[in-house]
This record gives sequence, C-alpha cells and structure tokens, in this order.
Amino acid sequence: MSLKRPITYKKIQRLCLIGIVCLTGFAGAMQGGKAGGDLVLQPSLEAARQDAKRLNRPLLLIFSSPGCGWCKKMDVETFTDPTTLFATKNYLVVRVDSSTDENVFRLYGVSETPTCLFLDPQGKETRRMSGFLSSSTFLSLLKDAGKNAQLPAGKRPRYSTLPLFFP
Repeated sequence: MSLKRPITYKKIQRLCLIGIVCLTGFAGAMQGGKAGGDLVLQPSLEAARQDAKRLNRPLLLIFSSPGCGWCKKMDVETFTDPTTLFATKNYLVVRVDSSTDENVFRLYGVSETPTCLFLDPQGKETRRMSGFLSSSTFLSLLKDAGKNAQLPAGKRPRYSTLPLFFP
C-alpha cells in the first residue's frame, strides 16, 4: 500500500508562488539601498558650485562614509521618501564620500557622518545638521535652510528635476 498523495497542478502552483515570493524578498534584502537613496546627485562638487551660481539654486552637501550605518539608514529611509525627493528638487545635491573626498571634509570642517550642509548659490553656509535625520526632521531642516538662503521664488528656475545635461 502506498500512502503518497499524487502531486496536483494546484500544489505545483502554490510551490511556485511561494518560491517567487521568497526569491523576491531575498533579492530585495541583498540589494540594499544605494548611496544617496533616490536623490538626483550631481557628478562633482565643483560642477555643482558652478551650476548653483549660474542657475541661482542652493546646494545640499551630504557627507557620508562607506562604513557608516546611519548613512545607509538615511539612504534607505529618508532619501527614498517621495515627500523628501520633491522637497529637494530645487537643490543641487552632492554626495561627499570620506574615502574619496577628504579635502572637502577638511574644507567644511566636517568630522562626523552623516552630515547635511546647506549652502546658498554663492557658496555661503546657511545650515548644518549632523547625525541621522528622519524624513520629517529633514523636511523641516530643508524649510529652515530655504528661509535662511533668502532666495526669491521668482528668480529660481522651476525644474521637476535637474536636467542631466545643461545646454
């Protein structure tokens, strides 16, 4: 006597669905957050400074280091939030990495990561914040930095995002 039940099409479907769900979850966990989250990042600080003057837009410098857990947490939680992404659309965002940009860390006197530094279009510092920032805290910081920059809204070009190539 055999007590085995036959394999049915319904069982195969269930196993395939469970496998797909598990693989999707595993792939998402392995991928992690990319540096800068979903922010539109500028290729270099020097190019961003020139563009800030030309476009009359403020700069946002995000200082981080490769082994910083709080930096990764901000990438995953803060810099992927749609409200945060929308609020940063008028800023030229530059990610400054401690492993490649030590001179920039010294220039601005940054000693801990993550640190967010806000500059007006002329390069003058308007606000600085160190440590992990939740999305709501980061949004209030953006509003405060925008007030300190004293940029008239009419003079600032309105882009949905920064163009990748400038004319």
